[in-house]
Amino acid sequence: IPLGVYYFNVTVGGLTFPVTMDTGSNDLLIPRVDCLGCKAGTVAYNPAMSPTSENVPCNDSGVHCSACVGGVCQFQNVYGTCDLKDPAKPCYA
Repeated sequence: IPLGVYYFNVTVGGLTFPVTMDTGSNDLLIPRVDCLGCKAGTVAYNPAMSPTSENVPCNDSGVHCSACVGGVCQFQNVYGTCDLKDPAKPCYA
C-alpha cells in the first residue's frame, strides 16, 4: 500500500483522467486506447480523435524513450496502484 498518493483530475481531448502526481519526474502520462496492460474499462485517450495530437519522435532530445517503435517514442510507467479510489486494490482486471 502506498504511503501517500497525490492525484488530481486533468481533462485531455474531452476526457477527464485522475492523474497521479509523481514528485520524482516531470512526466504526465495518461492511458492510450492501445495501452497494453491497462486495467479493463480504463478511460483512454484516442490520439486519432484529436486534430493536434502528435507522436514524439525517438530522436527528440527533450525526452527519454522507454522504447522506440517505428521511429516513435514509446513510454511505460508502473505505479503501486491502479485505482486511485482504492489504492490497495490489485492492478488486474
